[in-house]
Amino acid sequence: MLFRSELPAGPVTTNIRAGFEARGIDSVSERSGVLRSASINRDEANVRGNIDIPLTSRRRAVGDVIGDLSINLNGGYKKLSDFGAITAYGYGLNWSPLSSVTLLASMAVDRAAPSSTQLGEPTLVTPNALVYDYVRGQTAIVALTSGGNPLLRAEERRDMKLGLTYEPKWLDGLTMTANYFRNRSTDPLAAFPALTAAVQAAFPNRFTRDGTGQLVAVDQRSINFLASRSEQLRWGLSFQKSFGQPSGGAGAGAGRGGPPGGGGRGFGFGRPGSNGGRWSVSAYHTIKFVDEVDIAPGLPPLDLLGGDATGQSGGTPRHAFELEGGWFNKGIGVRVNGAHQTATSVNAGGSPLRFSD
Repeated sequence: MLFRSELPAGPVTTNIRAGFEARGIDSVSERSGVLRSASINRDEANVRGNIDIPLTSRRRAVGDVIGDLSINLNGGYKKLSDFGAITAYGYGLNWSPLSSVTLLASMAVDRAAPSSTQLGEPTLVTPNALVYDYVRGQTAIVALTSGGNPLLRAEERRDMKLGLTYEPKWLDGLTMTANYFRNRSTDPLAAFPALTAAVQAAFPNRFTRDGTGQLVAVDQRSINFLASRSEQLRWGLSFQKSFGQPSGGAGAGAGRGGPPGGGGRGFGFGRPGSNGGRWSVSAYHTIKFVDEVDIAPGLPPLDLLGGDATGQSGGTPRHAFELEGGWFNKGIGVRVNGAHQTATSVNAGGSPLRFSD
């Protein structure tokens, strides 16, 4: 449902949505002559509301010395049949002090429930599984337990975003953006992490070793960490231009201000009456400042930028780069994508393991 009412600075827009979803998984498997069956079901009823309120407006000459200023409020509620109630809310400020500059600040607070499979998947023990034991710095052959964990808790997240967008008047089609993200989570949900000494100290009942210290069994069902923190900056630019004449009497080519890479629309086989040709290019750099996980009370946090890891593919790269380009004309197009991340290293058995860029 969409509601609109007028303020001096513009229309107040309220959007309310409600829905219901039912999902189910029924499975039968046979291993080593043992027949197993499972049924996992989740019903979800949800409602979400959003309201945008303009406060000042240059076009309407309402507080135009400030520019265009608006606020946003939103909230949501979910009822899950196999878990309980989940809530979310958020608020934000959008300010355009100049026609070419937009500033954004927002905060989102929500709770994320474990998936139905994380909670209720049948327990399975796989013999002779290969895992890497970071404690001893070697590969081990273990009995590996997987499946659901009914004791999982909801993750509580607080996400803050500060954004800047600049579309210079001196070069039509150019958009420069910078976004800072900060996340704080309590009880973050995670797949069972890499088998480091810190993880073993936090979850000793998940590991079994023989008298020589050799790892012989691991329970890798999903867990809740204690807390996590991350901060990063993503900045870059995109540029897009139209060329040629529109076919079928359509309007001019793509305008400025679209998403990077042309938003993906039209990069393929077009339809009669589509716009003329266009090309685009975008480049972005992400730098991580903080990526830490508190795994259990009384233990030092894992620094994923400084030699710790929660997965088997290394820690968190401090820098990541993205490049995308595209060309489209008369219903045919091509896109090129590239990505690069810097190397990481993980402390393992007294000597670090290096994961290349």
